[in-house]
Amino acid sequence: MTIRQSGDRWNKMLPEARAKALALVQLATENGLPVMFWEGWRSPDATLKNIAAGTSKVADAFSSLHTWGVAFDIVFKGVMGEPVWPDATDPRWKQLAQLGESIGLKSGGLMWGWDWPHFQLPGYTASELKTEWNNDFLAFLADRGVSA
Repeated sequence: MTIRQSGDRWNKMLPEARAKALALVQLATENGLPVMFWEGWRSPDATLKNIAAGTSKVADAFSSLHTWGVAFDIVFKGVMGEPVWPDATDPRWKQLAQLGESIGLKSGGLMWGWDWPHFQLPGYTASELKTEWNNDFLAFLADRGVSA
């Protein structure tokens, strides 16, 4: 099981999100799916780069739940342990999504029909977080016990 448990992408996620990422990787591995944690927290600047590159469908950096530390991506591992993103029609994505939902996560693939690597904690919406915290994701993270 490969989990990159260091750096901001891991450390700036809510503790509950880190625990769920670990649980999902373990459960998937136990079910024969070779997966790894890929990305959790994403800075506003990184999100803006993704928007500019066309790899993100959010309107702004604070519309991504990755910025708020409540979302993460799980990808498959290739034969050499490298990250791989199979075609969206690969049935393993749906199996991974269903495993995520079985432990209380929301799956991007099952919610939207795309973004299969994406998982998020339930009960959070970007619009509510943006309004309640006035885009201050660092204050939100600190309030939830995350060292920002």
